[in-house]
Parts: sequence; structure tokens; C-alpha cells
Amino acid sequence: VQAAVGQAARDLATAVGLLKAAGAQYVVVQNLPDIGKTPLAASQGPQGQALFNGLSTLYNSTLNAAIGAANLNVIQFNAYALATETAANPALFGFVNATTPACTTSSSLACTPSTLVAPNANTNYVFADGVHPTTGAAIVLSQAIESMITGPQQMAALGQAPLDVERANW
Repeated sequence: VQAAVGQAARDLATAVGLLKAAGAQYVVVQNLPDIGKTPLAASQGPQGQALFNGLSTLYNSTLNAAIGAANLNVIQFNAYALATETAANPALFGFVNATTPACTTSSSLACTPSTLVAPNANTNYVFADGVHPTTGAAIVLSQAIESMITGPQQMAALGQAPLDVERANW
């Protein structure tokens, strides 16, 4: 399993390299969230959680090493840290549940509004099934990535704000 996980990370770095070589200027690469914090891992007990955590860490370190070795200029997003923060304080992100799936089906692929454990569980639960995020979790992730990209530009504009106020006063 460890060999396959490492190879998957190297394959992603190779694919990113191909995108860059084909002319892509900006590529966002997100690492793997801590699979040890998923309902599937929790169902396997502490040893299962530790195993899944170790595999997540292996994937992420291999991915970082492969990106560095290939000298790829990419925008890296730390999904591992975001998932850890979400698990520690789900309410901060608008979630009511970060430990059980929102769907009563075994796979999120078969989940429908009628198979949710509660109304709006697709937006206020973190997990749709044992490992996959809900729509709400995907929105939080996409907003975090967007803010990482647009944040520096917005911070740079803050320096101009006092000058604009001064100009308006004159």
C-alpha cells in the first residue's frame, strides 16, 4: 500500500510537470487531507486512524519532495491543515457534524436528498460518506483556495486605500 501511495504522489507531480511543460502558468496542487480523521478511519479504531494518517502523511511528503525535485513552480494548497482545523472546530466553518456521514447510503455516488440523515446535511456535515466531502465541505475548500490566490492582491490594494481617501478628501 505504501508503494502505491508513493507512486500516486509521484504520478501527480509528473502530471503537473506535463501541464507546466504544455504552457500552464498557474497550477494549484492540493495535498491530501488527513484520511485518519474520516468516518471510515474512525470505524477502524485508533490503529486504523493511525494507519490512514500515516498514509496521508506519506502521500503529502512524497508529493512535496517530487514537486521540489522537479523544481515545479506551483501554487500549493494545504488541504491537510484545513481538514485538521475543520475536524477540530467544525462549527467555525459552519458545520454541525464532522464525524458521521451525511448520507445513509454506503457511497456518496448513490446519495440523494431523500437519503440524507437530516435536511441540509449535504451542506452542514463534513463527510458525505466514509471518506468523501459533502457539497458544503467542497465549498469551504474552494473558498479557501480562492482566498489564497486573491488574498495577496487584495492585501496589496490595502496600501493604496489611504491614498485614495486622501485624494478624495482633497
